Amino acid sequence: SGCFARTKEYKLYSNGDFFHMLNDKWERNPLDKQQLSDKQKDIYYQLKKALDKENIWDFTKPHRIHGKN
Repeated sequence: SGCFARTKEYKLYSNGDFFHMLNDKWERNPLDKQQLSDKQKDIYYQLKKALDKENIWDFTKPHRIHGKN
């Protein structure tokens, strides 16, 4: 899935895969949502809300940045 939202430390894909980027920069081991800390849960739900609002970084579609492309 190409759609995701992220912070500096965490990345959530629209398919639900959630990664701690500082510990897993190659995104090989999604975090277990049943074992998230309270801080991680807060970040997860913030990113999910952003994804539910709109697809962020959807590389399946062309993007226009500052009137270019």
